[in-house]
Amino acid sequence: MNRKKLGRRIRRAREAKGWTQWQLADELGLSQPTISDWEAGAIAPSFDNLPKLAKALDTTVSDLVDPPKKAAG
Repeated sequence: MNRKKLGRRIRRAREAKGWTQWQLADELGLSQPTISDWEAGAIAPSFDNLPKLAKALDTTVSDLVDPPKKAAG
């Protein structure tokens, strides 16, 4: 899993929901610096946090970790 790519996906999903890092942190019971570190790719969410993160962002773990490929053409 590429932490930088995962971080970008987390940020995009959070922003699509209209949430700040603070709001996502509050929803997950984590600190805002943790969310910032995830989005920067400095660290990756733990396997325990991935399902909670996906649920909070109205997506799936699969889409966060390995999003669907765009169709050619």
